[in-house]
Amino acid sequence: MAQYDVLLRGGTVVDGTGQERVVADVGIKDGIIAKIGRLSADSAVRTIDVKGLIVAPGIIDVHTHYEAQLHWDPYLTPSGWHGTTTAVFGNCGHGLAPCKPEMRERYMRMLENTEQIQYGSMRKALSWDWETFPEFMAHLKAMPKGVNVASFVPLNPLLSYVVGPDEAKTRPATAAERKRMRDLLNEAMDAGASGFGFSYLGAKGNSHVDYDGTAMPCDVMAEEEAYNLCEVLRERGEGLIQVLCELPGGIVRRDLAEELARRSQRPVLHTVMMSVEGSPQIHRDIMRWLDDAARRGLSVYSHAMTARHWQEFVAIDYNVWMCTRISEISAAPRL
Repeated sequence: MAQYDVLLRGGTVVDGTGQERVVADVGIKDGIIAKIGRLSADSAVRTIDVKGLIVAPGIIDVHTHYEAQLHWDPYLTPSGWHGTTTAVFGNCGHGLAPCKPEMRERYMRMLENTEQIQYGSMRKALSWDWETFPEFMAHLKAMPKGVNVASFVPLNPLLSYVVGPDEAKTRPATAAERKRMRDLLNEAMDAGASGFGFSYLGAKGNSHVDYDGTAMPCDVMAEEEAYNLCEVLRERGEGLIQVLCELPGGIVRRDLAEELARRSQRPVLHTVMMSVEGSPQIHRDIMRWLDDAARRGLSVYSHAMTARHWQEFVAIDYNVWMCTRISEISAAPRL
């Protein structure tokens, strides 16, 4: 009986850990790398000669806003151009599900204003054959894709679905509404969601604003809405939390990221680590904070912007490619 399903033979392995590249064989069993080394040619059902080629892990782009773009660009450029093999949606609280039929127009206008995604393109490309998050995941699975995709449950749609997009900006959720949001997050996690994502920068701290110039729901919601959802991830023992809670020269809510990690007992992805002309060393301060959080047993990591020049986030039609300091958490679920 063959030891491996697939054997990649004679390639140059670059494993991403910083170790020197090495010429080796890679044995794959049940979709998982089982062994790297000198392996017998007859140990696999299928052998692929990769001599002269690089064998490396795919890149997980953990911070994207490609929910809509996937519908007209299955390769998710430019991320796909850079070797990304999995793109994660639902960041900063933006997304397309859950969505009541009467709210579709509002969601597209939200994305147009926050992520500069052309309304006309969305209007033409989105089929809207979903309402719930599990239905959205089924929709993604059925789509032709050039890369794998995963998604957080975005809190702006979740708040809009349960509380209302405008009402969620003016009052805390009721006990019944919080239970409903926990139930919907559990339902989404059962369908393959990676956790939940949101921004929390207050009424005037975020350039991401609603179609009418007011704050997005999750930026001004009660903190308890996020802590409420932490219960779900803690009870399940799975999932991640993405939170935009800091911008150079603006609001800094690292305490929020810490509390999310403490309550959920799950990894928290802090957004964003970057340096700008006015604060060229701020990334070092963030890294010291991350190390301190780790010493206190909190799993907090940070996204880092990799652009080497300033980007004006107005009137651009591409995403800044993001990377992340993640060394201890497993890859997000893939579709």
